[in-house]
Amino acid sequence: MEYLIKRYGVEEFQILDDVFNVNMKRCKEILSMMVKRKLKVKVCFPNGVRADFFDDEMIEIMREAGVYRLAL
Repeated sequence: MEYLIKRYGVEEFQILDDVFNVNMKRCKEILSMMVKRKLKVKVCFPNGVRADFFDDEMIEIMREAGVYRLAL
C-alpha cells in the first residue's frame, strides 16, 4: 500500500474481501499499521464485511485508517 501511494499516487483502496474482518486480530493489525505509517488514503469495503465480527475498537481503528464506507 505504501509503495502504491508513494510511487503512483493511489488515493483509495477498495478491499473486496468479504471475510476481511473474520480474523479480528489480523484485521486490527492491518488497519493499525496503516494508522501507524500515516497512510493518508480512503478505504472502502464495497463487497461487504461480516457484521457479526465487530467491536468498538475495530470500528475506531477503521475510522482512523480512513475507512469511509462499508457494506455489511
